[in-house]
Amino acid sequence: MLPVTNDMCKAVDRGMVMADIRLLEKHGGKSGSFINSTTDSHGNH
Repeated sequence: MLPVTNDMCKAVDRGMVMADIRLLEKHGGKSGSFINSTTDSHGNH
């Protein structure tokens, strides 16, 4: 997902800084669903 986010944002600001990025949840694909149990519903630790 990060490359897609980068592609969308670089049109606005090529000097942007992305930090504290983590996968919260994903569904589908070969490995199935994933929900990050180390974060609350707002993405906080």
